[in-house]
Amino acid sequence: MSGAARSGRFHKYLCALGHEVDVIAEAESPCEATNGVWRVTPYRQHTTVPLTYALARFVRRVFPYDDGLPIGANVLGKALEAIRDRHYDVILATAPAYSMHLAAIVLGQLRGIPVVCDFRDPILKNPFRPGGRQYVFDRLLDNAIHRLSDAIVYNTQPAADAHHRQYPKLASKFHVIWNGFDPAEAFTPRTGGRQLLKDIIHVGTLYGPRNPAPLLASFQRLRRGGKLKGDPRITLAGPIEQAPLDAAEQSGGEREGWLVVENRPLPRKEADAYNDRADAHLIVDTHGGKDAVQVPAKIFTSIRSGVPIIALTPPGSPTSGILERSGLDHCLLDPQMPPAEMDARLETFLNTPAGPRQPSQWFLDTFDGERQARYLGEILLQVMKARRR
Repeated sequence: MSGAARSGRFHKYLCALGHEVDVIAEAESPCEATNGVWRVTPYRQHTTVPLTYALARFVRRVFPYDDGLPIGANVLGKALEAIRDRHYDVILATAPAYSMHLAAIVLGQLRGIPVVCDFRDPILKNPFRPGGRQYVFDRLLDNAIHRLSDAIVYNTQPAADAHHRQYPKLASKFHVIWNGFDPAEAFTPRTGGRQLLKDIIHVGTLYGPRNPAPLLASFQRLRRGGKLKGDPRITLAGPIEQAPLDAAEQSGGEREGWLVVENRPLPRKEADAYNDRADAHLIVDTHGGKDAVQVPAKIFTSIRSGVPIIALTPPGSPTSGILERSGLDHCLLDPQMPPAEMDARLETFLNTPAGPRQPSQWFLDTFDGERQARYLGEILLQVMKARRR
């Protein structure tokens, strides 16, 4: 998961920079701490804070979203155990689940330790947390986290900007560390000449509002109209929820031979093989509309590969901003674009030879996981010094 990868990079490079870091993470079964990592479960029999756990279970039943409250109670219990034997200068919490932020803030309040909260997704205006009766709770939760933490880290600039407008008096707490990549991971950008793009592949999960339906419909019209050269095809590889799966079925692409659907979890090696085979990567970022603040995590792998990218994303989105500065050949398609305009743009891109390019230096510098961890270390030192003063 992208969240685990982000946290893993932080842990790896903070340790490399000389910080002593202990981690409390979720696991299916309890196990002994290894290399400073404790793993806790969401089950009652392993908790050391039974009353907090019972309250978390009750609240979880009341609200429609699973914010991991039981596991948050267990994380708090494990942290209270750890703090008996160890001195901690700062707490870093990453979410979702948002109970991690609550656990960190409670611990910080109890022990007088500064807290830094890393938001991988927003609470308010989150397309996967629609309004209704949850909205009041979300407002209270978001407000409490922002006011009681010592610093906030967002994973995109638009997310930080949106919260700046929401909490203008707290803006001095706000920082941006994008998702990114581990520079130590072996990765050789593709080489080769420019050619027609025959194999367009999406690797990853299609879920919720992330639906390739507009692109598939456009591709179908172009194919049936005989407007595409070189017999291109699309592959959707990875778990697919019902709505995107229905869109794939309605396109008729599997019957006509231009669409391949592999609706199943992919082992890392198989996912990498699909990415390596692609003439172009497909990115589906249709969930945020004009107010989008997040980017699909796969964009960083796709750009490092150097191959052309077709992105279904709203204009002005963080995804489009990254691609425009990536140095790669790319095609941006607005999900709300009139069909004729989308067809024309996609036809031009697919019928024009394109090929691998070296990612821009801006991309390599901005999303380098080691540089990001160095900046995070500076944030942690700042809040520690501020609390001491």
